[in-house]
Amino acid sequence: MRMKQVASCCLVSCLIAIVGCSSTTKTSQPAAAGMLNSKCPYSMHDIDGKTTSDFNGQKVGFCCADCKGKFDKADAKAQADLVGKVKN
Repeated sequence: MRMKQVASCCLVSCLIAIVGCSSTTKTSQPAAAGMLNSKCPYSMHDIDGKTTSDFNGQKVGFCCADCKGKFDKADAKAQADLVGKVKN
């Protein structure tokens, strides 16, 4: 009985290792022309290149209109903090 438990644990560990190794990582896309960022400051997804807000005379890109809306409602300090974490 003990041998079956050990074998089961080994099998589960191997499967977890195989699944973890087979995952692919996304490469970061370069920022669209004139954008401060290539990742959305809220979701960390790639920006869509069309949904933007102005920040200190430059464009900040977002993945969707919801994230843009949150940014537009945020105060200046929060906006600066968000841009700082995704600025290229």
